Amino acid sequence: MGTVEFIQTVIYSCLFLFISLYLVIYIFYYLLSYYLIIYYIYRIIYYIYRIIIIITRFITIFIIVNLYYMDQTEEAEEKVFTGEWYSDSAIMLEILNQITFYCGSDRKRMLYTKPGAGSMLYGTTWRGHLKYTPDGKQVLRDKCPDTGLFKTKIYSEYPELKGILKEYSNLHFPDFEWNQCQLNKDFPCPPHLDSDNVGESVLVAFGHYLDGQTCIWRDNKIEKHDARDKPLRFNGSKLLHWVKPIRSEGTRYSIVFFNNAYGLKKNNK
Repeated sequence: MGTVEFIQTVIYSCLFLFISLYLVIYIFYYLLSYYLIIYYIYRIIYYIYRIIIIITRFITIFIIVNLYYMDQTEEAEEKVFTGEWYSDSAIMLEILNQITFYCGSDRKRMLYTKPGAGSMLYGTTWRGHLKYTPDGKQVLRDKCPDTGLFKTKIYSEYPELKGILKEYSNLHFPDFEWNQCQLNKDFPCPPHLDSDNVGESVLVAFGHYLDGQTCIWRDNKIEKHDARDKPLRFNGSKLLHWVKPIRSEGTRYSIVFFNNAYGLKKNNK
């Protein structure tokens, strides 16, 4: 090989190496750029994801806090009573004054006539019909889907009263469970037993009147109680009891919280 040919070979070899190196650097740079683009795209997506997570958490916390305070506000607005005995008695008296009283068919024979007096069962009954129309058709009561029993007339007329009675009993005798209430107005009933009741009852009285005490025959003597001062708890199915007549122009209301036998049977099914 001559000198010229050797020089040409060296030049071609160097040129080839230079071109090859250039191509390698170019490809590496291209790949690096591509990787950097992907990397930065990934980082951008990642940070967007993190921002979305943070915003979602703040929104969740905001919603939970607002729901909590809304529940607290609603509970505060729904409360009727204060928990203080005489204050709550005055509130209940105002509520009872707004109710139209009448006498249920089972108690007409016991009613000592006074205008506006009455005694009503607030709860459920097994009697499905309320009354008959002049043409002989039955007027049916509203049915309770959970028990299969029928709502009494006053229960259908004043459904909101159930929550009020429950709140009152939870505040002043929380250990007593009940499924029925008897609402009375100026109703002095004669001595009797509550044969359909199960266990104890709780009686509370309201109003401005004289006499009208609840009398109980116990241990061969008569006990007289004024249920305006505190709840009167006794077993009306075993102890003979009655209410003395009222000797004034005032109005005597009373509420008897109790458990009815057929109500318990239906509820336990």
